Amino acid sequence: MSEWPFSQAAVVAHRGDSAHVAENTVEAFESAIELGVEVVEFDVRMTSDGVAVVMHDADVARTTDGNGLVRSMTLEQVGRLQIELGGGGAAGVPTLEETLRVLSGRAAADIEIKNVPGEPDFDPDREEAVEATVAAIASTRFDGAVLVSSFNPLSIARCRELAPHLPTGSERRGGCGPYVRACPRTCLGAAGHRGAYRRARRVRGARACVRHARGDLDQRRSRRGGRADARRGRRGGDERPGADPRGATARVRRMMFRRKALPDELVPSFRAFHDVLDEIEPAKAGLTEVVPGTRLPGRPLDDALAEFVARLTRARDLMPAWRRPELEAEWSACAAGLAIALDRATQLLDDAYEACGFASLLGFVEGLLDPLEPFAQAEDRFASLRRRTERPRGQRARHGA
Repeated sequence: MSEWPFSQAAVVAHRGDSAHVAENTVEAFESAIELGVEVVEFDVRMTSDGVAVVMHDADVARTTDGNGLVRSMTLEQVGRLQIELGGGGAAGVPTLEETLRVLSGRAAADIEIKNVPGEPDFDPDREEAVEATVAAIASTRFDGAVLVSSFNPLSIARCRELAPHLPTGSERRGGCGPYVRACPRTCLGAAGHRGAYRRARRVRGARACVRHARGDLDQRRSRRGGRADARRGRRGGDERPGADPRGATARVRRMMFRRKALPDELVPSFRAFHDVLDEIEPAKAGLTEVVPGTRLPGRPLDDALAEFVARLTRARDLMPAWRRPELEAEWSACAAGLAIALDRATQLLDDAYEACGFASLLGFVEGLLDPLEPFAQAEDRFASLRRRTERPRGQRARHGA
């Protein structure tokens, strides 16, 4: 296994080439590699007999000809399932080791651990999928870069405990997309890293990855989907003349060149909006650190609440700067949600709240994060206001919108 190699951006095939081939199959991974993607993302769940297999949903009904939870099936039962391929024929459900062997030496792997609270196969007592993933990476002697990601902070904590050398990504629902870091010091969108945040270009159907000079890894995952939007031999009408159609690097340059930009009059509001997010996102991340790992204690609740209140107070003071008539509905929803979250957190801090058990702690965190959901809708609104730009070759954008 090698270090995460991408200095600015990488094209990531979400569940393989899922735009053309059935997701999370060997055929989808092979097709993605043929398209020239640099990273392949896939999901890992555990069978009842302790084998890691590649499957997105807890239930196999959506993607296969069977039904039931992966967790309730043995490897033999999962092996009999058939996944219909778009062009005819069928594929099987690959194991994690089989997938790693397919990708080894050909593409980097973004492995998403599926052990998420609220799903029917959630196991709060053991991070078996993490342990199996770390073991599989070692046993297959995987040749290439690896990123282990999850929506469950317990999974990330366990991975860091077992394999501190592995880059990890803590994904977050709501807010402005996943908040991913490789170490506790790294913070996408934080005050010290705004330049890196703006270099993380949104590429349709891809993930933009940024690595800071000191080696810490940040990743921003597009919330609009994950399918690699690369077409064999397809060239857009506004594609830069003379661009090399081969290779993922050329594709990234083409996609970035064709991106949309905000009208000039909205750029100050966009920047002011991200000044608010520079407080909101670290506040959310700090709050989730109160959830303990399997062997590591969580952050003290009063400490996390104090930081959460302080950052949300600063965010509230920055809110008027991005208010505009075009954004009035989104601004009002964000202001109301921010006020609710701040009031709740202040009351809990004043009452010296203490959670009773894991479920209570998760409910506490969700109760403070849910009101901040409108910020994701506001970001979508900014995206909808972007217009296609035609810049002369070599001219740089005037802003980071």
